[in-house]
Amino acid sequence: YRTILRLGKPRSIYELFHLDYFLPETKNAVEANSCKKKIALILHMDTNKFCEYCHDYLHSIPEYADLYITVTSNEQKEHLENLYADIKCNKLEIRQVEERGFYIYSLLIGARDIFTSDYDYVGFIHDDISLDRTDIDSEEGYRENMFNCMLKTKDYIENIIAVFENNK
Repeated sequence: YRTILRLGKPRSIYELFHLDYFLPETKNAVEANSCKKKIALILHMDTNKFCEYCHDYLHSIPEYADLYITVTSNEQKEHLENLYADIKCNKLEIRQVEERGFYIYSLLIGARDIFTSDYDYVGFIHDDISLDRTDIDSEEGYRENMFNCMLKTKDYIENIIAVFENNK
């Protein structure tokens, strides 16, 4: 396995070992004591274009989780502070970062302190999709799939955490 993981292409390994998880949207039978875990979600917002779209999904975040949102302008930050004020989470912090290197800059530089904190799990998602890849049919379909695979419902998120807890 170590040789395969070291030398193999990630997509080939994924397909050969059937590394698919299909999680229910409702509470799974296996509980994870996830409320004792420290969880952070980082969301990068490139523009205000998808603020309302993301807002609906952010209501799925567990109330004990911390939410960090990175933006590239002060106007965007003020807009999101008002729009996302009703999100129930442990901590909501909106950070302004430089507009450099697409969403990777916001993750590696703008949120680097989150990774050195004592979080058990950190998730990252961003709102904008570039269609320079040939395997993406539509930007809307890709975005919907990405958000559904991470933030579909509160129970779905608990099931994701349970998978990690039960498969150390």
